[in-house]
Amino acid sequence: MSSLTTAATQSIALPLNLYPGLNSFALDLVTGSGTAGGFVRRTALESVTPSRKRAPDALVAALETSNRAWGNDVSAELERWREGETVTLVAGQQVCFAGGPLLIPVKLASLLRLRDLLAQKGVAATVFFWLATEDHDYEEAASITLAGKDFRRKLRAAAPDGNRRIVGPRPVDAALRREFLELMGIETPRWLREGISYGDSFAELMAEVFSGRGVVLVDSMLPELRREGRELFRAMVERMDECERLVSQRSDAIREAGYKPQVIAGEDGHYSFLYRVAEGGLREPIRSDDGQLAIGGRQVEREEVLALVENSPESLSTGVLARPLLQDLVLGPDVFIGGPSEVSYYAQLAPLHELFRVEPPHVGLRAHLLAAPQRTLRTVDRYSISPEELFLPTDEIVTRRDPSLVTKMRGAIQDSGSKLEEDLAEIKSTIVDADPTLGRSVERTLGRIRYHLRKLEERGERAALRSDGERYSAISRLSETLFPDGAPQDRHTAWIPFWFQYGTRFIDRIIEEVEPDAAVLKVIGL
Repeated sequence: MSSLTTAATQSIALPLNLYPGLNSFALDLVTGSGTAGGFVRRTALESVTPSRKRAPDALVAALETSNRAWGNDVSAELERWREGETVTLVAGQQVCFAGGPLLIPVKLASLLRLRDLLAQKGVAATVFFWLATEDHDYEEAASITLAGKDFRRKLRAAAPDGNRRIVGPRPVDAALRREFLELMGIETPRWLREGISYGDSFAELMAEVFSGRGVVLVDSMLPELRREGRELFRAMVERMDECERLVSQRSDAIREAGYKPQVIAGEDGHYSFLYRVAEGGLREPIRSDDGQLAIGGRQVEREEVLALVENSPESLSTGVLARPLLQDLVLGPDVFIGGPSEVSYYAQLAPLHELFRVEPPHVGLRAHLLAAPQRTLRTVDRYSISPEELFLPTDEIVTRRDPSLVTKMRGAIQDSGSKLEEDLAEIKSTIVDADPTLGRSVERTLGRIRYHLRKLEERGERAALRSDGERYSAISRLSETLFPDGAPQDRHTAWIPFWFQYGTRFIDRIIEEVEPDAAVLKVIGL
């Protein structure tokens, strides 16, 4: 495939199979290949119509209040949703420091783009973004990789005192906050004020960035939301062994179809469906082994867990396999848009949707989009870089442009190496003939000579590749932007510097360019 960039748009459309590391289930789902589509609900998006009844007043009021506290006025959107007048579109994400990697706004932009497409067909939609404040992956939430014109740096909070505490309510690490503000060279924004929690910081940032776009932010630990899930929690406690069996059977079916289940059982052979959030935010798994329940390893009577469900459902937290069930029960999404891992969760969950009579949504894949300054993206046309080369190491891309000098140098060194091997063999033979006890010592010395010859060859190759400094620098900048440290930019690098530089235009561009639930990878210029 040739480059598809144009001077006007500076964008490239690539087949999604070029995206590094994409799991085969997600790829087959959007291409219609294999049997992936048989594991989740798939309907034509253009045929989606509102299906939910009137929403609970207490939940709507709580959503309106929490969003207003974050500076996000969505009262009009919630009123229409309350009356069941709109299609419900949902995506979600663990809360992350300073907005996390690029995939997060791309995921939200996928919902907004889908809402626009439905509006063109006369169908109104409400967009919800589920904030997984209950997750306990502190390493992921409290770290960020920032890239600027002259730097690339990963910032991370100090190791926590325990990595089983839910992240959302925890205050943002002070040292991480200071380092970020100094590196970005900005005054303290409201969403990063001293003492703010990771959950509130993330929500206030998203409210500011997507201001006026009608996105309803949902704190997954909102007490009113948890209370709406009380019946589901009770049923899961009573039938937890059955849940384990159904998910295990479904996982076997996924393997037989040639795919890898996204979630595997823990070392104890159990899946994590529910947790109790104890004092200090500690997340303790609720397990069942042949009907015997345990919380955090402590055996308990079933009545104790059911009393917890009845009296304080807000103290219960869902694992990755139960979270979609709660979300689908309470919000009733018509369409769920997720990343490759999230759509794979749904493949394992289908039997539980049926077991608990929770209507599953249409499951679609988020858009995949990378971004670069236009001057960086012009390198693709300037040096005729093909789409297949975009995710190769810089040295390999440069070698393909003009391999003659490298080939010549390799040939010279290899010829010299062959002659040297003959000479070394003769030297070794002469010394060993004189004193056989020196054989091992001579071989070690010869090994060092060979090692230094290989290092000389590597240095020579690098020198040859970089002899055209301008070209090497441009291609290196492109590679480091789109495929930093051998990982796709959207999973690796923060988007917040783009927001600081381009403002609303950055969000407008990604909404304009994203193609949700499509086998397309977009690379856009800013």
